[in-house]
Amino acid sequence: MTTRHLSDEEFEQLLAEDTGHLAATAHLRECPTCRRELDLVRSSVSHLRDLSLVWAEQRSVRIHPPSRTAMLWQSIPHWGLAAAALLLCSVGLGVHVHSAAADATAQVSRYEPAPPSAHELAQDNQLLQSIDNELHPQIRAQVSVSDLAGSSPSVRRNISREVVN
Repeated sequence: MTTRHLSDEEFEQLLAEDTGHLAATAHLRECPTCRRELDLVRSSVSHLRDLSLVWAEQRSVRIHPPSRTAMLWQSIPHWGLAAAALLLCSVGLGVHVHSAAADATAQVSRYEPAPPSAHELAQDNQLLQSIDNELHPQIRAQVSVSDLAGSSPSVRRNISREVVN
C-alpha cells in the first residue's frame, strides 16, 4: 500500500468514469481512504442531480407557455423591427420638415419691406462712392510714347520713374 493518495485530477477522471487511468483504479482498490472519498463525492453528485430534477419538475408546473401574440412578436427578426422604426421616424421627420418649410414660405411671402426713403438712398450711394474711391485711387493721365519723344529730358526721366514704380 502506498502512502500517496489520489490527486484532484485523478479523482475527476474516476468520477467521469475514465477507465484509461489504470494506476488510479489500482490505488482505489488498495486505499480505503480514497475509496471512501470517491463514494462520498459520488453520493453528493447523485443527491444534487435528484434535487435538481425535483426542482425542475416543480418549476415546470408554474411556467406558462407564451401567448400567440408574444410568439408572433418574437418571431419577427430584430432588423425588421429596426427598419420599421426607421421608416416611421423618417416619415414623421419628413412631414415635420415639410410643414416647417411651408410655414416659413408663408411667413416670407407675407413680409414686404417698405421701400427706402430718399435720404436712405442718398446715404447708401455716398457710402458706396467712398468705398469705390478707397479701392480705386485716382490714376493720372497716361502719357503716350509720341509725347515722350518731343518732351525735355527731365520730363522723360520723371515719367519713366513713374512708369517703373
